[in-house]
Amino acid sequence: RREKMTADLSLLAGSPIDAYERYTHAAELTKASQDPLWYASSLEGCAASFVAMADAGGHAVDEYLDNNFQLHEEIMTLAAAASMVKTNEDPARKSLITV
Repeated sequence: RREKMTADLSLLAGSPIDAYERYTHAAELTKASQDPLWYASSLEGCAASFVAMADAGGHAVDEYLDNNFQLHEEIMTLAAAASMVKTNEDPARKSLITV
């Protein structure tokens, strides 16, 4: 838990690379000690440090986020189809669309 809190301070101090390393270590420790709440919190910190690095514009984080956090095309197609079905079922929306 101390490692996670140190990582939080590193992130607040503006050092996302150091924070990421500490969050990763904290995640390993908390996973091994069967502490799911702190493990999840450490993973959240890893994500926050990635966002901070991407915001700073470096370390190829943008590419990592683009490659790992996109919905598959099938899911997007199904979501679009479901949206169209809902639109067609609601007469008020249908009249707004045809106007």
